[in-house]
Amino acid sequence: MKDIPEFEGRYQISAEGGVWSCKRGHFMKPQMGNRKYLQVVLTNDNGEKYCCFVHRLVANSFLA
Repeated sequence: MKDIPEFEGRYQISAEGGVWSCKRGHFMKPQMGNRKYLQVVLTNDNGEKYCCFVHRLVANSFLA
């Protein structure tokens, strides 16, 4: 598990694409987007919400 960039301490992601919410203490359930990619909604420290594709979160966390 690695911290998601720009959401450190709030969310973590596994290499298989599981998104862990540190605040709630459970894995988030991704939703199927319009383009048939899994996506989750992440909230930053200011309360702003961002819709993120899971495959991009994995790439940014593990390949960067």
